[in-house]
Amino acid sequence: MTDKSRRRFKSAALISGIAFSLLLGISAPAAAQYQIYDLGYEVDAQDIRADNTNTVHIAWVDWGSLYYGKIINNAVSGKVQVATGIETAMWRPYVSVQPDGGSVHIAWTTKGFGNMLMHSWKTSGGWTTEQVLSVPNTQKLSQASCAIDSRGILHVMFVIWNNVRTNDWATVFYMRKLANGTWESKERFIPYNVEYKHPQLINDSQGQVHATWTLQGRYESDYFEAYHCMAPGGSKLSYTTMKKIPKAEGCDVNGYGELYVDRYGVVYRTIAGWNNAAEKMPLDLAKRPVGAGFETPTRPSLEFLNGEMEPMPVVVAREDGKAVVAWGEIGADGSNTVKASFYDPDQRAWSLATIDQAAGIPKGCYSYRIALTRTDTHIFGAWRGGEGQIKLFVMPIDANIKKDFNGDGKVDVLWRHHGTGSNRVWYMEGFKRTGEGVLPTATDLKWEIAGTGDFNGDGKVDILWRHYGNGSNRVWYMVGVRRIGQVLLPVVTDLNSRIAGTGDLNRDGKIDILWRNYVTGSNSVWYMDGVTLIGEGLLPALTSLNWKIAGAGDFNRDGKVDILWRDYGSGSNWVWYMDGLMQIGAGKLPAVTSRNWEIAGVGDFNGDGKVDILWRDYGSGSNWVWYMDKIKQIGAAELPVETDLSWKIKNQ
Repeated sequence: MTDKSRRRFKSAALISGIAFSLLLGISAPAAAQYQIYDLGYEVDAQDIRADNTNTVHIAWVDWGSLYYGKIINNAVSGKVQVATGIETAMWRPYVSVQPDGGSVHIAWTTKGFGNMLMHSWKTSGGWTTEQVLSVPNTQKLSQASCAIDSRGILHVMFVIWNNVRTNDWATVFYMRKLANGTWESKERFIPYNVEYKHPQLINDSQGQVHATWTLQGRYESDYFEAYHCMAPGGSKLSYTTMKKIPKAEGCDVNGYGELYVDRYGVVYRTIAGWNNAAEKMPLDLAKRPVGAGFETPTRPSLEFLNGEMEPMPVVVAREDGKAVVAWGEIGADGSNTVKASFYDPDQRAWSLATIDQAAGIPKGCYSYRIALTRTDTHIFGAWRGGEGQIKLFVMPIDANIKKDFNGDGKVDVLWRHHGTGSNRVWYMEGFKRTGEGVLPTATDLKWEIAGTGDFNGDGKVDILWRHYGNGSNRVWYMVGVRRIGQVLLPVVTDLNSRIAGTGDLNRDGKIDILWRNYVTGSNSVWYMDGVTLIGEGLLPALTSLNWKIAGAGDFNRDGKVDILWRDYGSGSNWVWYMDGLMQIGAGKLPAVTSRNWEIAGVGDFNGDGKVDILWRDYGSGSNWVWYMDKIKQIGAAELPVETDLSWKIKNQ
């Protein structure tokens, strides 16, 4: 589209839903869903980034102007123009967000030769833009990237082409903006006089900064290599700490690629490589475990690609090693597609899928790049669609959002007092209580907290209630411990039907409600779209009423919600392995014969990506967590004691 007046600002709309065989979070082939949305804005280049509070930030360039917004309910919310009167280069803007979401930063460059390096940022207010430096018109600035560390220091890398008239080689430079607002002088990051390109910076969930870049010339034995280094918050990145990324099988060149760091600190780096003999391009993924070197890369593309393309593959990964790599691919026939490949560490295999067959991604200027990020519950990918608009794909990882009320990425403990109607949250770091938050009181003691989940799609924990007097059901919409609204759900007057927990039973990325009838032993699920009941399903019955549903979570790590049971007659504990409504197996956990001990909920308390079990002793007030590896107890830790037995844990 060449005429700016012809731009079409479409409302965000669902484009398609496609099933494929292996979704991040699934360890065996099974049908799973993702959705594609048209965000409605035209785009030349874009970037997307999530913070630890599950907020997704997006920045894009449209006709030389830089814009920013947030992805809320799979649409752009709060679109603003970041900088006015300054024309932005097509090379993508680069977004970095503090892990707690406290500030957002964009590094970008202006168009033309003799151009400028720019920095835009916002905290709670509007955007501020500053010129960082400029170069003479014999040179060119490009490929700016930034990362904000835990000390509030902004790290920036960029490339300067030393003489554009003679096509002189490019050099990578490095700068920092200190927390007091002072910029340090730019410095040449790499000491050797060879060409280095494509720097990328990323901050991890702890606020450490990681860098990657490629060597595209020759220095001693190095030839077309890729590198990585990192620095703790407050420290400077240093070339001397770099690690070379090994080449994959059949790959002569390690080229473009991007970084992702999971919440354990495991580093992933994609590689758009090259095979000289075949004149073909493989796409590979290298992984660097904490405290170790990079492992031999594996191949998401499964085969060599058309050698005329230059994809910039991107990656996200879950803490259990499941990863997704996405890229824009230009086929030999000129057709353009968005593809993704999913890695299952249990099977040690990749599964390839086409995300958008008619992507229309243009060749050149790296505008065919896919931007990829993830929250606790979803993967988000953004790219330039066939008509120039931003397109978004959304894939559920786990609809059971962490019970994290203060946004620090850790599971908290929700309490209700069955004498006063008070409600509170213990802020936790593993088994240690770090603080407490007070929720609104519900003095009608017939209201019971029945579960938690993100019902309005804002990435925050909401609270599900059931009234055991009149059968009413409601959801409190929450931001932390602050209630921002509530909505009523359908009434169920049969008080023998109790809400037993929440989970995404049909794997549509929405939280569903699990029910058990304690007279008939029947079990059922309400399929929900937010707070709208869209269907129901029956699970297998369990007529022995000593058995109570104690929680729901993915115990066997197949990407599906399983059901945790406790027998309050014998003290036995079991997990039903589920595929939607169908029980496909069962696993026995250690028994706890004292009926004073109740399972109070589930959650990942030690941050290993696996479901742990929370216990409360209603005889002594003791509280414990079992650390689990599937159904095997691998450890335990004691939480603070609460001797007032009217306080009940509600972490279903």
